Amino acid sequence: MQPTVGPGMSRFRRTALSFRDIALPQIFTTAVDILTQMYEGKLAINDKTEEFKLVKKVLQLAYNCLSFDFMGTIPDETSEDQTTVMVPHNWTVLKDSVLPNSKHYLLQFWAQLVSPIMNDKDKTPGFHSKLEDYIYTITVSYIDSRLFLADMAARGEDPMDDEGFEDALQDEVLRGEQLEVIAQLARLNYQKTAQHVLELFGACTASGSDINEHKLAWLVYIMGALVGGNTGGAGSMRAHQQQQQQSSGAQPLHVINGEIAGRVFSLMNQTDANTTLPPESKDGSNLETLELSYLYFMEQFRKVYIGEHARQLSANAPPSSALLRGDVSMGASENPSRVVQERVCTVLGLKDEDAILGILIKKIVTNLQHRYTLEPVLKKTLAYFYELAAGVNIVHSVDKMSPHLIVSGKLLLKNDTVRHLMANHASATLGFLHAGPKYGRYRTQYYATLGKLLFMECRDGTTSTMALETFNTFMMPQYRVLEQLWQAANTGDGSALRSEQLRLPLIGLCRDLRGICQACVSHDMYTILFNWLVDNPKQPQNCKITVFSAALTFYWDDPDVTTPLLKFVAEFVYNKAQRINFDQNSPNGILLFREASKILVAYSQRILQREQSQPVYKDIYHEKYKGIGCVLELFSNALHGNYTNFGVFELYNDNSLSMSLSLALKLCMSISIADLMSYLKCLKPFFMFLELATRNHAKLVCEVAESPEHLAGLVRALEEGLTSFDTSVCMQCCASIDNLCTFFYDIAHTGVGSSVGGGTAATAEDVARVTHGLLVVGGAVDGELRRVLNLMLQLIMAGEFNSTWSISRPILALILMYKDTYSQAQELIVRQQPTEERQQYVGKCFSELMVGVTDSLQTKNRDHFTRNMYHFAQAVRSTS
Repeated sequence: MQPTVGPGMSRFRRTALSFRDIALPQIFTTAVDILTQMYEGKLAINDKTEEFKLVKKVLQLAYNCLSFDFMGTIPDETSEDQTTVMVPHNWTVLKDSVLPNSKHYLLQFWAQLVSPIMNDKDKTPGFHSKLEDYIYTITVSYIDSRLFLADMAARGEDPMDDEGFEDALQDEVLRGEQLEVIAQLARLNYQKTAQHVLELFGACTASGSDINEHKLAWLVYIMGALVGGNTGGAGSMRAHQQQQQQSSGAQPLHVINGEIAGRVFSLMNQTDANTTLPPESKDGSNLETLELSYLYFMEQFRKVYIGEHARQLSANAPPSSALLRGDVSMGASENPSRVVQERVCTVLGLKDEDAILGILIKKIVTNLQHRYTLEPVLKKTLAYFYELAAGVNIVHSVDKMSPHLIVSGKLLLKNDTVRHLMANHASATLGFLHAGPKYGRYRTQYYATLGKLLFMECRDGTTSTMALETFNTFMMPQYRVLEQLWQAANTGDGSALRSEQLRLPLIGLCRDLRGICQACVSHDMYTILFNWLVDNPKQPQNCKITVFSAALTFYWDDPDVTTPLLKFVAEFVYNKAQRINFDQNSPNGILLFREASKILVAYSQRILQREQSQPVYKDIYHEKYKGIGCVLELFSNALHGNYTNFGVFELYNDNSLSMSLSLALKLCMSISIADLMSYLKCLKPFFMFLELATRNHAKLVCEVAESPEHLAGLVRALEEGLTSFDTSVCMQCCASIDNLCTFFYDIAHTGVGSSVGGGTAATAEDVARVTHGLLVVGGAVDGELRRVLNLMLQLIMAGEFNSTWSISRPILALILMYKDTYSQAQELIVRQQPTEERQQYVGKCFSELMVGVTDSLQTKNRDHFTRNMYHFAQAVRSTS
């Protein structure tokens, strides 16, 4: 029956409208205010459960307010399907504040229109022209607004009168989003946009105030975005530019880019010329911002004209990197890349294209010499230098039948500035090398880059003798430091090493060698470095590498020394890319492991002694856990290197392996589970070490454990690691548990084998004795392993473990060891299901899980169980 229209209905309508206009905005405002106060911490409830309930109710209230039928046109039965928010115009609750730095999201709509217009070959007369004018106006206005904000920020004023305003120049992510939009918009009318930017740039360079310096930084960023925007859709952009050039006489794109690059490089030279005052005496923030903008522009220029995108500039032109090498004879009028370079040369008064690369290198060196106190600038500079040195590009060109490689590192080696830097890499003019441990990590990156160039030059040598001479010449500064440390270590008891005159050189040497070792990516290059350090393998005690174990004896309590030293040795014993590959008749693998063992023993013994005598630390992260993480990584790399036959140590009664393993396990046991998960980033090697130790040395792990309780503590740590958010940690925990369970299962069924240590044949009594001892140790961790089985089943049911293969391996071993616990866990999980139908379904899944599975841990049986586990996991997650 239809409602009767009359005075009653009119009154109801007026009431509803009054509620919408008066009461509903107040209700919604109250909900928003409560949420804001809770977000800012002004409103807090001690009971977190009650706080969660309140948040949920307030959110539901806000949702209901916005779901109100403001227009009275939504049928009752479809109100829940309505997703459009029809807030009346007189609601000001959502309009009173402006979200700063948000307009670039709106501009993305216009940016998305650019590509279709540029790709449209059959343009509608008039329509596209107007649209291009609109987009150009929007682009220019947005660029002007960035300068306005820069002006206000430089004056210390808030342009939005809002304390939450963020200067995009100081926010790399926000700045990157805005520059990307500008680059997209500018592509449609590139010449006019670039000309506008150049005019603004000229006006700002007329004076050198701090405000203009802030504006210049924005303009350099924008100019970098314009040049870098050429890498995307280069073909359509060139076609569009050609149409504009034919219709209006516009300059070619590469000419415009040459003008832009020339202006930026000219300003950069002017800035670098002012090095009489240290950076800290100026307005550090403005100078840092401007320097970072230079590096951004240089990176965009590298991508287009030197790096991986150079081939996109012209389908018929060789890469610009080849042009820089002088590999082509094409005329300037035929090659856009050469036109850009010649235009830059004209603006800057340079002789040839190679000088452009010299500008980039000169800027890098200038920053290393004079801008190192601006740490973000130093960091970006070294990253840019590494990209230049490591760049390898596959380039197609019409003058060659097949693709060919362009290695930008080889371009650098032909540059005079780089050659000078390689010959004087430890010069006192490079301030960051001599500024103390604060800039130590940048030494590593610096020498990793130089190491790439060095080994590139060594590979190009005609003979191995020439390569060795090149390496030794380069390493002369490091050799002098190493020789000085060697002399101190062999003077008396070696205590002369513990002196302030040798402390900083030792730290610097470790960081330098770690960077050079990182650059060793091949067997030949690693062998050169190995022979440089292990210079007397027939008398290992007289090798230069023993300096580091001697230094740890005196500096074990100085984290500024131990951390870089241990990190270097960890890198030195790391067999990445199979670079450590000694001959079968070579003892170098054993020598390398023994030296790593000496370093581990020298550090671990003293740390454990302090743990017993003085367990209180001022900074437990730096004084204890960071060093333990480094030494466990070192030992893990040595165990995993596959260049040492560990059976030799037991055969000849050498305790290097057993002592190292024992001390490493004691270090692990000294870490509480709470601290392990709190400092997981630096202690991730804890789990890698346990995986490797239990994989190949499970018997030794059980034997060196001082008590079964210690082994139980390690299992509890693995149990905690299973719930980590770090996937690699979870996988390593699964592997470690599988290794332990497999070991205990095997000794329970087959014993420990035909020998029990010392390399001698074992009697039946010896086997029985050792087997019984190991079973006692295994029995001590029964409770922990049973809990692990329950946890793993819960993780599978909840779908919170990504790798079914990894978790299935230890689950099978645990099920075979503790069938009673598995049955109880299965019954409990089935009872926990919400409905009887669900209980029957899950019970059926559990029954199918063990179909075809035998009491064996052979590979075939494991793989069959893994397939069953995969289907089980899919089945229990598919229904709720």
